[in-house]
Amino acid sequence: SILVLFWALFTIWIVLTPLSFLVLLVYIHPSVQSKSITSLADSCRFLWQDYDPSMIYWDVIDTWRKIFLTGLIMLIDTQEGSNKMLRLVIAGIVSVLFFGILLAFRPYKRKDDYNLAFLSNFFLVCCFSLGMILKLCGETDGSDNDNGGSISFCSRFIGDYFNSYRASLMVVLLSFSMLILTIVFMVIFAIKKVRE
Repeated sequence: SILVLFWALFTIWIVLTPLSFLVLLVYIHPSVQSKSITSLADSCRFLWQDYDPSMIYWDVIDTWRKIFLTGLIMLIDTQEGSNKMLRLVIAGIVSVLFFGILLAFRPYKRKDDYNLAFLSNFFLVCCFSLGMILKLCGETDGSDNDNGGSISFCSRFIGDYFNSYRASLMVVLLSFSMLILTIVFMVIFAIKKVRE
């Protein structure tokens, strides 16, 4: 019964939520394009108001990305996935792909929203990259070098500068800087609103 509940909630969140967003956007698209906003389009304003009219479906794409990176990624290699790097590599590829699409299409109406999305996606790619370094440098297996000594896997492929401590520190600093930048953006936005 718990498995049935899991699959029911899984279907509702993973499939039906983005699908219902898509159906609503398809239904209200003509009224949004013609700028004669119906009551349904007004109720669904949170799905489209921040985006250019040509990019009305962006929230569906972003929702799928968020669901994949926060939930579906756990279904990759369920037995050994937490001990391997495959999840990090796939998450990094998805993040870089989305980052490229964001740069190419610029879906946001306001430049402030675009800048914040740019920075947050850049930091996300950096965190996944540093996560790969953490995974590599956390391994203790060594291999022999030419002098007969043992060198670590991290030192061999990443270099001597990055170790697991420095990579962890970089992740914490990136997270803290994203928090600070978000607060700065909010303050700048609030100041702009007050001046208008």
